[in-house]
Amino acid sequence: MNRQIGILDNDRNRLLVHDGSEVWITSGKSSGASIDGQLDLLANRDKGIEGQEVFGDGVFDFRYGPVTGGVIESGAYHLFTYGERILCVNIDWSYKHRGIERSMITQSVHDAVGRAEDICGNFAFAHSLAFAKAVESALGIEVSMQTKKLRIIGLELERIYNHIYVITQLASAAAQKVMTSHLQAIYEGLLRLNNDFFGSRFLKGFNGIAATRKPINIEALIHLSRRINGLSDRFEYLYKRALESENFMDRLHDTAKLDSEKAMTIGVTGPTLRATGVREDFRLHDPDYEGLRCATSQMGDSLARMEVRAEEVFGSVEIISDTAGELRELSESGIEPVEHGRRGHNGTGSGIGYCESPSGLLAYHVEIEKGKLASVYAATPSLLGFKAITESLPGNIFTDFPFAVDSFGAYFADAAR
Repeated sequence: MNRQIGILDNDRNRLLVHDGSEVWITSGKSSGASIDGQLDLLANRDKGIEGQEVFGDGVFDFRYGPVTGGVIESGAYHLFTYGERILCVNIDWSYKHRGIERSMITQSVHDAVGRAEDICGNFAFAHSLAFAKAVESALGIEVSMQTKKLRIIGLELERIYNHIYVITQLASAAAQKVMTSHLQAIYEGLLRLNNDFFGSRFLKGFNGIAATRKPINIEALIHLSRRINGLSDRFEYLYKRALESENFMDRLHDTAKLDSEKAMTIGVTGPTLRATGVREDFRLHDPDYEGLRCATSQMGDSLARMEVRAEEVFGSVEIISDTAGELRELSESGIEPVEHGRRGHNGTGSGIGYCESPSGLLAYHVEIEKGKLASVYAATPSLLGFKAITESLPGNIFTDFPFAVDSFGAYFADAAR
């Protein structure tokens, strides 16, 4: 696909650019419309999305958040309305800004992995992976095949529990109480499984620079894949029943629609983009993901986004099972995991790392001097995910709000950093 995704480093007037095959750095503005359309948002990324207003008789700014039952994080939605229909939206996530990137400066590359995980708990593993890849690129470190495969398992586990969480939120918003309770049980089962095998419910403290920080028993991973299959079977049964619920489907159908042209102009990635019919997944360009099945849908509404996430759950289960088997074969072959580095962990250099997080492209750019970070920039999927929310919500009514927002899988912590 001839498309560009821009990620602005405002401090240094640079763009990290991705055309679907590689990432590079360029100076100044790009002529690409999709990048130019993002510059204002990216330049003010610590604050949120503002500047949109509608005036008229009876129109007012309904402020939803930062502390309310319907918004689970400290952030606020400014919904312009005359009482029922949403006319436009501004989003303020400045309450959640913690300056994590700045706090990583002068830290060693190993210590900074934990800070990357702190940006967004739901995407802790994806953040650690994209950051580690950036460091490995900067220092010329070659990662062993065993570590690459363990990272695949960690990333797919994170994808599964995030997608289940989103679908649980949608079911809860539609008052599907029985289904919600069963989905919550599956979600809890996934977090306990994470803890049993990796020592953390949210997969923190496992991934490191060119290595995993905790030993993993291969036979235990085979058992993990069996447990994942059991949870997946339970989810599949519930999902089929959900698709038969006209009330549930009606709440999601045609809600918060986003067409492919607008999605690409925004630069959104992940399930949101694939729900508009665009077959783009950054795992397709990763040689470690061979034969990836890329789920898409066509309508671009909340239902389509749920469908893509559900199909990706089943795909991730298969990936984990296959990868666990490949790890067993590597173990039985007697090949030991070996790390090769041209400059070592105390070297100097700059690099970019990225991965397909549960909600889309997550990228890091780092500059390293003698093993310590001199510059860190994290480009997160929630940043552009919130922009997609502001583009899709107008025209919907207030009761559609949770179905719209939850279906995008965007988080204030991820956007605000």
